[in-house]
Amino acid sequence: MILSKENLIRLSCYLRQADRTFDRALNASWQQVQDYYAGARGHELRSFLHEFPAQLALASESEIAVLRSSAESRRPLKKLFALVATRLSSLWQPHYTLNDSEARLFLFNLHRILQLVSGRERPDQADLVRLRMDANLSVYLIQSRYGACLDFGRILKVDHFLPPEFPRCYTVDEILASR
Repeated sequence: MILSKENLIRLSCYLRQADRTFDRALNASWQQVQDYYAGARGHELRSFLHEFPAQLALASESEIAVLRSSAESRRPLKKLFALVATRLSSLWQPHYTLNDSEARLFLFNLHRILQLVSGRERPDQADLVRLRMDANLSVYLIQSRYGACLDFGRILKVDHFLPPEFPRCYTVDEILASR
């Protein structure tokens, strides 16, 4: 899947936002989390997902488990040359490529967020932790490949549910405006 820089930043921001939000949601009222994703935030996420083929996000749990394990195996990057070469070449690329398995995992996570927050009852704690871990892994994979050309300092400080007063958090639009 080929993404523009703007869409890659948005994808990274939404996944990081989910990681931080569901970390905070473990000890918060579920209604507050649903309110956080209601309105503009949920609409932005739905609009973003409509830009991609729906079949990419439709995956079975067994398929996602395989994608997780293959992504986890790449977590400690062993090929330094490949990492450096990818980062250097990404500085001049107008578009960014994700393989289908990564795209499926990333979009599955975003769809899962919308499913969880639209449900009536609070999901099981294990589901929230799994979603958080998947979002964190997804951000790591994007950062390890394209971190040199994206402002990951700001992406990692994206606005989320119950943000701290310090350091300052940025909205997705503020991050996109600074690129």
